[in-house]
Amino acid sequence: MKILSIIVCLVVYLFLSRAALAAFRRFGQGKQVTEVRLKYLEKTVGIAMFAVFVFAVCLVLGLGYGEVSLFLSSAFAVVGVALFAQWSILSNITASMV
Repeated sequence: MKILSIIVCLVVYLFLSRAALAAFRRFGQGKQVTEVRLKYLEKTVGIAMFAVFVFAVCLVLGLGYGEVSLFLSSAFAVVGVALFAQWSILSNITASMV
């Protein structure tokens, strides 16, 4: 039953994302919006719709708020440490060049 629910969520996500992109294209061409702005809006809406899709799949799988927040906080901590280490390496390279 969960697999069927996930497949339904995936089909709805794909349908809504294609419909939203087509609607943005039509609206943008009608209002003569620049291509760059349309791409930015499409990416923003695509990311938001993907986040909603992932949230829906988590609900279908029965994951609670605690498990999802634990995963996200762990992922952000790893990314933060990696970015800080990268910044540290870059600052050391720059200092050695100077």
